Amino acid sequence: MNDEKYVFSIIIPVYNIESYIKPCLDSILNQIYTNYQVIIVDDGSTDNSGALCDEYVQKDSRIVVIHKENGGLVSARQAGIKIAKGEYVLNLDADDAVLPDALKSAYEIIINTNADIVSFSYECVKLGETANYITEPLDEGLYNKADIEKHIFPKLLVDKNMQHMIYYLAGKVIRRSLVTSHQLNVDKSISLGEDLCCIIPCYYEAEKVYISRYAAYLYTIRADSMTYDFNVAQIKRLEKAVENLHKFNFKN
Repeated sequence: MNDEKYVFSIIIPVYNIESYIKPCLDSILNQIYTNYQVIIVDDGSTDNSGALCDEYVQKDSRIVVIHKENGGLVSARQAGIKIAKGEYVLNLDADDAVLPDALKSAYEIIINTNADIVSFSYECVKLGETANYITEPLDEGLYNKADIEKHIFPKLLVDKNMQHMIYYLAGKVIRRSLVTSHQLNVDKSISLGEDLCCIIPCYYEAEKVYISRYAAYLYTIRADSMTYDFNVAQIKRLEKAVENLHKFNFKN
């Protein structure tokens, strides 16, 4: 990997998802804004995913692939962020995609606001068709530290109206100096609620957050997704995430 400086590092964990990986990577290579690197982390795939990722290295020098033993989503993201060079990090799930102007939009927001976090809305796609949109429970715009404490803090978990911030780490552009330590502090054994353990501390320490209503992130609804297959046994798995959050030194 070269020593070029990048504005964005895009981290894509991959595990046995060969039927989705090409649309995902093509959506990155089709970006209008081009100052970025792509870090693909093959988390011990047993299908053809790893080989497909290697093909993309030949297509573009900005792409690097890490092949590692299977360790789960958290470990894959951690492996990626350890070699990230961009000023900002975008996590992208390998079965999702982004619109061609996603990075351009993020860059323009950052240049105009110096935001630490840019949170895009999500277009949920099922069988190639738009199913619905997911947006933050706040107005579009820039939130400074006082605004974050007043409007975002109450929604980091659930407010009195049962509203909360979107917990997905994917689809958010976050300053690397802010997100790295929190990503590395997430327990690798957590397999449900792992995004919470990273995004909540990031919001807590951010100086500026920009909430965008633009659905630049295309979230794929899959029938076999763990998100849509919740069962009582997963309560214990979520408990690990809560325990991990307790390690963060919240001042309030």
